[in-house]
Amino acid sequence: MNGQFRQNISELKNYLDSGQLDRKKHLIKFQSSLRVARKSNQDDEDLRILGKIDSFFFEKWRVPKTKQIIGIPVLIIAVLLAQILYFSLIVSKPLFLLGIIFYFVFSFANYTLSHVIYHWIFGIILGIQFKSIFIFKSSFRKARYPFNLIGNLLPTFGIKYDTYSFLKAKKWKRTMMFISAPLLTWIWFFINYIYLLVQYPSEISLLFTIGGILIVFFVISQFLSYYGKGDIWKATLDY
Repeated sequence: MNGQFRQNISELKNYLDSGQLDRKKHLIKFQSSLRVARKSNQDDEDLRILGKIDSFFFEKWRVPKTKQIIGIPVLIIAVLLAQILYFSLIVSKPLFLLGIIFYFVFSFANYTLSHVIYHWIFGIILGIQFKSIFIFKSSFRKARYPFNLIGNLLPTFGIKYDTYSFLKAKKWKRTMMFISAPLLTWIWFFINYIYLLVQYPSEISLLFTIGGILIVFFVISQFLSYYGKGDIWKATLDY
């Protein structure tokens, strides 16, 4: 395995140095090398080469993207505005059904917006660096039918980590970076849910039923995240 890894790295480096590296032709070989590097310790120079190749591929990838120094503040402001709007609407106690609709709309809006922020915060704390914010189809597009339909229909925000710093980090740190987003997002779902309970005390039994449904949905979503090649699936690639 290590011999094949060294051969792939050497070939990819030659293509990179000669200007002949092509994403379509060499992506599979790169991904194979990356999987080996994630599962076992490799030379620092090999990790730097993988980082350079990944940066090259990402720069050639034609998707809407911006630097993190711009994208992260914009997302944080959007999350805060969405949350303030949710709190202000619920505190006015609209009709119960309308309040439930507000809860789901703004919770899922925050999920989409804050997902990247959680990855970024935990990554920075754990020593993993990032490059750009981008918009593309969900990673669920890689899943089997019918889950791939969800990924192809729903664009989402993503964040590109620096591959060299990612590979240099310990495995548990990579795992924490990946699973931080789904777990913290669900914690925020329940914070919003508790706020809903406080505002609608007379419908408390119905709200508890909704809470039970949310817990079931949480468990299912974690399974789908693995099956749909989401963050939990990505975390398992180190092991």
